[in-house]
Amino acid sequence: MNSLSARTRKYYFLAGLKLFGYVAAVQLLLVVEWIFFGAEEADIVGYVSQNIITFNAMFMVLFNMMFAIYGPNWYDSMVLSMGARRRDVFWGQLIKQCTYVGLSTILSIVLCVVFKHENFMGYTIVAVAAAMILGALGLAIGYKVKKYGKIVIFILLIIVGVQAGIWGFVLAAGIKLPISSLNSYIMLSIIGVGAVVVFTLLELWAYKLNQKCMVN
Repeated sequence: MNSLSARTRKYYFLAGLKLFGYVAAVQLLLVVEWIFFGAEEADIVGYVSQNIITFNAMFMVLFNMMFAIYGPNWYDSMVLSMGARRRDVFWGQLIKQCTYVGLSTILSIVLCVVFKHENFMGYTIVAVAAAMILGALGLAIGYKVKKYGKIVIFILLIIVGVQAGIWGFVLAAGIKLPISSLNSYIMLSIIGVGAVVVFTLLELWAYKLNQKCMVN
């Protein structure tokens, strides 16, 4: 059983590595595009590196939640059918998310330090908190999708549509986000404590749903 538990966790760890690799490949393609369209920029290196940091944080939030939503259908049933315990699956999902978010965070921090974008450190930390919270929420949603089907997807699309509308308005209105204000230690401490509490509650919810999930 211990051997199966170790293999299960290794399976999810490799899944996290693959997710990071896929997202990194997408960002490499974007780098080529940014170099092409930013050719007239006075500081092309700073322009491209800042874009990588910004998009890496957004992708970290988006893809961690998206892959968490589909986790119960893509990973869990196959692993459970091989004899793994449900708690192994739960810890495996957490390992997968921590692996992807951790590697993405390291990438952003290295870029912030090397290319002198320290003002994006707070932005990166906030993105990490959001990614972990939405990853836990996505896992819970994934179990609900597996149980209730398309109605959950429909509700999720409405929520995403509303968020997209808000972001579209922000961009259209030319509203600049206060990136540098996120470097406040007080603000980051509050966000950190709040994120830990919300993440813990969501993970407990996801664990309960995991215990009731049927194997396909």
